[in-house]
Amino acid sequence: MTGETSDEAASRHQLFDAARHDAGWTVQQLWLQYMALGGTLAVFDLEAYLAGLMPLPAAEQDVLACALNERLADLNEPVRLPYLTALTEWPGEQALDLQLRRTADPTAD
Repeated sequence: MTGETSDEAASRHQLFDAARHDAGWTVQQLWLQYMALGGTLAVFDLEAYLAGLMPLPAAEQDVLACALNERLADLNEPVRLPYLTALTEWPGEQALDLQLRRTADPTAD
């Protein structure tokens, strides 16, 4: 997680809602894209988060940020929402490395 203060964390929902407005999406449209990217909240939970009525785990905030960032990129908007967690190791990295080695040397196992 980042070094967010409690004030930043408490107001983060406002950033998401402002980005949703900039994206021209309803809550339902945002929720559909969020679900398509692996989000797990029900639409009314997302609406409650955007209204500041409930917290959202960092991982779910990152999925939400991804959904909004993709939409903003499609609209050529320069603003992006920051992610809370850093991807330090991709789970498929070892498999990818093995596949790359096999491609470079077909006799390697």
